[in-house]
Amino acid sequence: MNSSTLTADEQWVQSAENVISLIPSELSGELFDTEIKNVLLSWVQFGLDFEMALSHAAPGLKLRHTKAGLRLAQLLCHCGMAGLLVTQVHLQQRLIELYHQKHMSLSIRILILQTFSASLLETDALRHCLDYEYEIEVSWQFLFEAGASVALPHSESE
Repeated sequence: MNSSTLTADEQWVQSAENVISLIPSELSGELFDTEIKNVLLSWVQFGLDFEMALSHAAPGLKLRHTKAGLRLAQLLCHCGMAGLLVTQVHLQQRLIELYHQKHMSLSIRILILQTFSASLLETDALRHCLDYEYEIEVSWQFLFEAGASVALPHSESE
């Protein structure tokens, strides 16, 4: 599709999907300068905005918007930016709120749980999760599902 015919929101979704494919998950977030980190954090915040996703006219774009926000957050957690996402974007709170939205598809809920699990990779982010006073009730079942969503490597004997 010609980029001149895309709306600003469609361009954001397309740009976010492109950025996700360009950043290797092994890349350290320490390599990003402050300005790039701030842009990426704001993109995650925008991508996890459920109301903004719903505002898209095309149903497919609503889904792509949410997926792009979740995948970007997950990628940045793997790049060592979980602490920033948790403290500056309130990632875990946003994920819990997103998970509990009505009519959320199973594939998106799984992606939410995987992203939540990735947000626990850093000690400070895990401590924040356990100590934070969430605005909605967080059940241990949710945390269990988040932990269970991580694929554990199998040993050769299995």
